[in-house]
Amino acid sequence: MADVPSRVTPQRIAAMTAGGWWKNETLEAYLDRWATERPTKPAIVDAMGRLTWQELARAAERVAHGLAAAGIGPGDVVSCQLPNCNEWIILALATIELGAVLNPIPPTYRANELRFILNALEARALVVPARFRNHDHAAMAVELRADTPSLRDVFVVRGSPGEGMRSFAWLTDTAWERREGRRPLAGTDPNAVSEVVFTSGTTGEPKGVMHTANTALAIVYPLVERLGFSERDVALMSSTFGHQTGYLYGYCLTLLLGSTGVWLDVWNAEEAARLIEAERVTYTMGATPFLQDLTYSPAVDQRDLASTIPTRKSSGPTAGRSPAWTSPWSETTARSCRPRAKAICWCAATRNSSGTGSAPSSRAMGIRPTGGSRPETVRCSTPTATWRSRVASRT
Repeated sequence: MADVPSRVTPQRIAAMTAGGWWKNETLEAYLDRWATERPTKPAIVDAMGRLTWQELARAAERVAHGLAAAGIGPGDVVSCQLPNCNEWIILALATIELGAVLNPIPPTYRANELRFILNALEARALVVPARFRNHDHAAMAVELRADTPSLRDVFVVRGSPGEGMRSFAWLTDTAWERREGRRPLAGTDPNAVSEVVFTSGTTGEPKGVMHTANTALAIVYPLVERLGFSERDVALMSSTFGHQTGYLYGYCLTLLLGSTGVWLDVWNAEEAARLIEAERVTYTMGATPFLQDLTYSPAVDQRDLASTIPTRKSSGPTAGRSPAWTSPWSETTARSCRPRAKAICWCAATRNSSGTGSAPSSRAMGIRPTGGSRPETVRCSTPTATWRSRVASRT
């Protein structure tokens, strides 16, 4: 990745820092902070268990040293095709500590897409589940290795690795951080590329979008301020971490807040309602159909959601700030669902095909306005919305 030209020039860094959009920090600093200040607070929860902030910090450090022991170093690309699970978070944080580059890949991609991505990035390692949604990812990785000469290691999560692969437990169950002769972890500069995520390739070949810690986190800071998020919040994330939806508003936002993230690997409205009640979820983020599925699910009547989800104002103008731009489609959907819902999600900030988004985060990414007040953004085919939970009475 060091040879790939970047638009993050010294001039851009100085301008964005002076404007307050970039804070020159990485998630590693937040992880260390929460592990010290709230060591026993639940950090991440999935179907297999939960980790506190202290446990998460220790696991990330161990995996980082394990990757280094496998020969992966700063600037090397680690591709990850895991569903939403705790191992994904551990791996992502480990790459930051190591100084490697994370390449999140949606778990629905198959051999052709992976072959293109792995070769384009010259990925050194690939992390996959053994099986997910009836697909044998380990077998697919065996097939890919012959066509991806740069790929040296494949780690398999929650299942048996194929020939020439390693179990992810090789990284998590060995005390690499205590091994004599281990090298210090390099960490990641906030202006160095730390993530590469690919576009869907709807109208052409997929394109790798490079992010630094500064460019990624700058998208999240305004959301925290506008919606008043805090460490008391609990996220439910079913949008894949392999897409920026899950990456930014599940992974990054939880790390910034020091709150709790609850992960759902396959969308199911009934399971989502159960988790909202059990984990006292306060917000989620995803495509509008998720909201509609949840609103019309019988589980809404069967679960005590009204007592677990706080009532909070979450959209509209705020004194001294410009109003958030919202998607009319998302707001209309929310209003149409409201009469039948106990708990609804109120659209607060969106990105859709017309290129809308909150002005602060668009400027923070260094996106230039096109003559009006709305910034130019990357076009995407599927609207996504951030919703803040709000209790609504029946009508």
